[in-house]
Amino acid sequence: MAENELLNQLEGLLSELFSGGSSNERIAEINQRLDNFSRQSESWKYCLYFMHHSEEHNVWMYSLNIIENFCTRLWATLLEDDQEKIWKSLWQLLNLHTSIPNFVRNKIVKVIVGITRVEWPRKHSDFFQTIYQVIENDSSTTLGLNFLKIASEELGTPRDDQVTTARQAELKTLLTREVTTMLPLLLQILNRQALKQKKSSQSVPPPSPVYPHSREADQTGKKVTFTPLDTISEEICSLCMKCLAHLFSWLPLSHFLTTDVIEVLFHFVMMGCESENDCTDSAGTLGHLALGCINELLQQSCVPKEFHLFLMHLFEKTFVLLKTLTEENDLNLKLNYASLDDRYLEKCNEYLRLLVSSHIRRVESNPLFPVVEFLVLFHNHTFKQPQLDGYYICLDAWTVFLDHVIASCQDIQSGRTPPVSQQLSYPEVLLHLMDAILKKVLMSFNTLELQDLDDDQLDADNETEWQAFIRQSVEVFAKIAELYPTDAFGLLLPLFQEYSQAYVSLQDCLVKRGSEVTLNISVEHIERLYTILRDLSTVTQMLGRLAEHFSGQHLLTRLESAKMLFQGFCEIADFSLKNEVYIMVTDDGSDNIEHLFIEVPAHSLGALNAFCRDWLPGYHLASLRGTFQDSKDVTAYIATLFQLGIPLLSREVPERIAVSAGQMLLTLTNTVRYCHSTQLPIVQQFIIEGSKGQFNSLPLLTRKLAYRVVSNIFVLPWPEMSDSQQHWDSRAHEHEKFMTGALKDFSELQTTLGLANNDAALANIKGLVLKSLTILEDVVLGVAEEATKPKNVLYSSVKKFIELSTNLFQPFLSFSDVLIALMSLFLTVFRSLSTQLGQGLTENTIQTIMQLLGRQSFQEMLANGDKLGCEIMEKFIHILIHQVSPSNSHLKVVLRNVVSFALESIYPVVSELAIPDVKSALYDLFTQILLNWRYVFPANVLSHVDQNKEESFKQNEQFVAIMEAYLKSFLQEDLNIFKQNIKALLELHKRYGLFAKLQFRNEMLVPFLKTLLGVLVHKSHDLLREEICAVLYSLASVDFALFHQEFLPAFLSNFNQLQPQQKSDLAFSYKTDEDFPSFIKNISQFASDLRYYLLLHSSLPQGSVRLG
Repeated sequence: MAENELLNQLEGLLSELFSGGSSNERIAEINQRLDNFSRQSESWKYCLYFMHHSEEHNVWMYSLNIIENFCTRLWATLLEDDQEKIWKSLWQLLNLHTSIPNFVRNKIVKVIVGITRVEWPRKHSDFFQTIYQVIENDSSTTLGLNFLKIASEELGTPRDDQVTTARQAELKTLLTREVTTMLPLLLQILNRQALKQKKSSQSVPPPSPVYPHSREADQTGKKVTFTPLDTISEEICSLCMKCLAHLFSWLPLSHFLTTDVIEVLFHFVMMGCESENDCTDSAGTLGHLALGCINELLQQSCVPKEFHLFLMHLFEKTFVLLKTLTEENDLNLKLNYASLDDRYLEKCNEYLRLLVSSHIRRVESNPLFPVVEFLVLFHNHTFKQPQLDGYYICLDAWTVFLDHVIASCQDIQSGRTPPVSQQLSYPEVLLHLMDAILKKVLMSFNTLELQDLDDDQLDADNETEWQAFIRQSVEVFAKIAELYPTDAFGLLLPLFQEYSQAYVSLQDCLVKRGSEVTLNISVEHIERLYTILRDLSTVTQMLGRLAEHFSGQHLLTRLESAKMLFQGFCEIADFSLKNEVYIMVTDDGSDNIEHLFIEVPAHSLGALNAFCRDWLPGYHLASLRGTFQDSKDVTAYIATLFQLGIPLLSREVPERIAVSAGQMLLTLTNTVRYCHSTQLPIVQQFIIEGSKGQFNSLPLLTRKLAYRVVSNIFVLPWPEMSDSQQHWDSRAHEHEKFMTGALKDFSELQTTLGLANNDAALANIKGLVLKSLTILEDVVLGVAEEATKPKNVLYSSVKKFIELSTNLFQPFLSFSDVLIALMSLFLTVFRSLSTQLGQGLTENTIQTIMQLLGRQSFQEMLANGDKLGCEIMEKFIHILIHQVSPSNSHLKVVLRNVVSFALESIYPVVSELAIPDVKSALYDLFTQILLNWRYVFPANVLSHVDQNKEESFKQNEQFVAIMEAYLKSFLQEDLNIFKQNIKALLELHKRYGLFAKLQFRNEMLVPFLKTLLGVLVHKSHDLLREEICAVLYSLASVDFALFHQEFLPAFLSNFNQLQPQQKSDLAFSYKTDEDFPSFIKNISQFASDLRYYLLLHSSLPQGSVRLG
């Protein structure tokens, strides 16, 4: 067919393809025709014709893609004359660079560079000299710079599917030699553009006392500003910096550690600060590109010794940058950060984060660098950020820096390191930072910014924008408080006293109207009240975060301050409770102010919770030990907490407050464990209400907290008392009486369950069952980490309910939510009370579940990925995991049954379904089974008397089946399960030498090697390359001779498409080193080269070149 006719057909097909009017079927048909044509052995010849005779850019790109494939994959199959023809034709087309679009021009350049990736320097040895000439020609500078950038990308960091590893190393070495020409050339171009851009104008502001030339100025003493660049100059500068950024990403630091680089880059960085309207756009673009280059420098992991001087120069330049950004100019006008280019500011923040968090410690001890003044400037920069993301990045940098300062102070205090003189002046900076953060989070100082923060919508972390802002700010404040706690409290306490007094003084403004509380306050005072409530909530939260500073060695020295705060929190909570401010309704219907009358008491309870966790237990213990002559305060505080918290566990109270109160009481009973709690009238009444089932009307979370609080009072041991003083018998009796009353309706199911013989009847009692199971699970969970005695007390109270629960599986088999609750309960029971349950009840329960939930039931549960079915299955598997855990001594007798059930009933159903959580649990079960080494291998093997003696397996078939299940997971896409199983196998090999066991070597070694090496070759799980290589090493190290001499040749023989010479090259280039680093390097190169050869030999379909 004539070439011109083919071209017409191609133009028609491409026009139709990109017109947007074709059906999906037609688009698929066109793509198939285009693909078939591209695979023809002579298609490249037609493509050269197409490009020389068509003006359609789609035709050019299609043709270039085909030619690129020949250059990358099939270059060696072409005759030398054909190769030269392609090379010359591409350069001829490139001569049209001024009349073709940039994307076409860049594609031609990329194809040309692709040819040099194969040929250079054997052919086209003058390639780079040609590029330099193109760059130096003013009419083609941008073309040459594009060449240089693409050459760095394609030759400096080629993909491993484009060339062999040996060629990659050769290219990098060759290209590194060119850097001595490239780098000066790029810097020369940038300097030339910088010089013609500068102009002199206003006088220079007073210089820094440390850096006399802290502002860029010309020789006449004028401050240098910048004229706007023309479009061509801007493009040239942009391309130069893109070249530099990519070179910096792979070249060793020693190749470009010169001050010349920093000087010219910071010229353009400083342009980003330019506020003149006619320069802003190009300045921001070039500024952010220059910062990108510098960031590439700072991200280098290997830092040579000479980097210190370079870093000092970098800090000096950054000092000037920060002064320019943050200081006032001659007209007392501050730079408006919001007017800066967004990309520039983002790169600037990223740069400063890298510098402050990773490198400032390298220069802080240098007397020539004013680290304190630098930190002051960074502080100013932090609080000028127009966007929260920029502020958060700066906080991240401060966090890392503060960790460094804290660690340094600890080293100095311990005598491990001598003091650093400049650190003596850090308090000025850090205390200023602490004060600024406080003002940043308070409405009184920062109304305009804070009022725009959203406090309704939750993000992925289940936080509102307001909550995330406060949390991240408070965390940095708390780190500074670790260094200067007295100063932190000095800032917070006066504010807390002011705001809390203002809050409780609202007493006369509150009016109770039936079930509502209204606020009798003028409209003009509402805004001020809103500010006070917001700030009181924030300051209370911050003080709660600092509760740890009143405990331990500071208990006595800060006792009075702690008491004052504790009483302040109690006063707020008490005022809120007595006046029921949480049911506030404002006359104007303002949701914001009503919301704060919930937030303030909730945060006061949260602060009390923190003090119950960090301060009150130590205070209580010190009182019991006689540290204080009078212990009335601590007992009064405990009584007060009960009096505040218990009334708030009510349906009438907003759940936000009720949950905060419940968590506070839970912490109190968990940590303090006051022995006279049951003598308090309010606690006695609370227990009576719970025993009558009155807690059941509460919302779920509040209800769980209430039951757990009462259970803690009875079962947790009292501090500083002997076992004989614990009154275990009476407490056990009271706890049993409480649980019997609380679960009275549930216990009656024992007699009525048989009458509920249909789904409708079961549905009527389902709600009761779910509530009861939730209560049981939560009280059992409360003793999970306790000693034997508390567990015994609790078990004696719940035993009959646990036994009743085992009878619920059968009738509620079709109720997924009840099955989930049952599985969750028994998982908790087995984990917490395994000793108390005994082997009989445990075995019976497991056998009951396994008999009811067979393979058919699992298939029905998991049909269509049912979420509830998956949850049931996952919890059941976790129950089995606990039972077969080596630490569990009770169920060895049924271990074989559990293994059989997992392999025969669970695995066949789960293995083919996309249910990652269930699969993950199942493979955890297999791992736990294998950790029962005495079950898998005979005991005499563990004696290690004769390491070469053949091991006999107790359960050979089950072992092989589990290994095959692991093997199958390596052929599936789920990266998390792949990683989990890799880790499990490595752990088993580390503990027991799994891969060296005779049965594994005989049956599984080669399949594992073949599968994992295949995965490495095909890059299907490339994110786990390191883990895969580690397992391959462990497998190969069992018998390196076998691996090198038998396995690898056999593995290569399976690839029939490879030529004998290629197989020989692969075998010859592979080094048989047996140390871990060398093996990893060698096997990675082997896989990479094999993959490259396989791609080269992708077959070409035969047939017509017809496109129509």
